[in-house]
Amino acid sequence: MARPLAIAVLIGAALTSGVRGEPTTAATLKVLTLNTKLGGESPYNPSEQIAAIAAARPDVVLLQETVYLQLDQYRSGIARALGDDGWTGRYARHCKQGTARACETLGAESVMLLTRLPIVDTEARLLSGRDTAWTARGVVRAAVRLTDGTVLQIFATHLPAGTNRSRARMAWVADFTRWAATIPQPQIVGGDFNDVPAARPMATLRRHYVDAWHAIGGATVGTESSDDLTYTRRYDYLLSRGALEVQSATVLPLKISDHRPVVATYRLGVHEH
Repeated sequence: MARPLAIAVLIGAALTSGVRGEPTTAATLKVLTLNTKLGGESPYNPSEQIAAIAAARPDVVLLQETVYLQLDQYRSGIARALGDDGWTGRYARHCKQGTARACETLGAESVMLLTRLPIVDTEARLLSGRDTAWTARGVVRAAVRLTDGTVLQIFATHLPAGTNRSRARMAWVADFTRWAATIPQPQIVGGDFNDVPAARPMATLRRHYVDAWHAIGGATVGTESSDDLTYTRRYDYLLSRGALEVQSATVLPLKISDHRPVVATYRLGVHEH
């Protein structure tokens, strides 16, 4: 029990920092994103990841590098830890052979969206962006109904990897922004974007979306590790658009993957400036 308790203490301390403004009684939503490193590949494991996610008590969880067959493992684990059997989930697999429009072979790796909120509409879509692993990347979208009846569109994403793949990420961004423009707001987009804040793909997305960490004036922080020891680059983001105000944003100081979880809390009905 020592390890889960230590995780809970660290998360509790982290979540009390990164808060902007006074507590509010308006409707709020907490979202967490985590790249699991191939579904908790050694030296990490899904059980510790599930414990950390549950300790943060999110309403929505976005996961990357999960095997699609792990959907129920993560969903049921979070539900069990929180004592809430209402959790559901969706996934989108990446394309191993073919194109975004005509994929011939899907891979096992996926992005996932898990939530305690009712899902009223969902789709999985492939977007352009070839790298050394995939010919196109899966995105899963879910429209969730909040307690006040508001429908919020949420996208779980994982952009093409590689320091020399900026062009592939820009192709993804072009595909995504065209698609997202046809979807009602408000929207939240989260995941591993495989690029730093100053890079062109992220700068392009920030023309349309608010970066939660930037909105609270967060200090320079790393969320990704290339050696499983030090987290030096910020690759993981939660972005929002429409009537959502960022109340808090936190990078949890945990070593449960080669990426750190990012958590943001939003207040509904307020446009971020």
